[in-house]
Amino acid sequence: LKPTRIESVAAFYQKRHWPGTNEDHTQAILRFASGETADIVISTLAAAPREKYRVLGTRGAIAYDWDAADLRIYRPREGGSPTVDRIPLKPAQNHFFYESVAAHILEGKPLAVTPEQARRNVAVLEAAEESAESGQPVTPRHEENYET
Repeated sequence: LKPTRIESVAAFYQKRHWPGTNEDHTQAILRFASGETADIVISTLAAAPREKYRVLGTRGAIAYDWDAADLRIYRPREGGSPTVDRIPLKPAQNHFFYESVAAHILEGKPLAVTPEQARRNVAVLEAAEESAESGQPVTPRHEENYET
């Protein structure tokens, strides 16, 4: 997340197809005090998948998908399609977090991600849940610690 105060989180959850407790489609729109927005979509309903991560801007964009072996950087070009640079990535090491937790418990090593670092993400998830239930935007807890 940006180190900028989040003014509000507006979230929408849909349960339409798959059995179980998880939502089938989730969208959360974060509005930052600086004016930027983040649009987070997680869906198991979409017939056409999209990248897991996209950062869009007026001077370029970055896209990454878990199944891809590269990061794509898009740069606008006058009068035509954007140029696309591909940066190869190392294979994902999804086990790293769990190894860090085990090493912390068993050997007393520092955590790779501390509870203090995770707190803001958890607060955003809680605000999204509250917003989806109430139908209203919600300000996450602890945002007073961030500047505009």
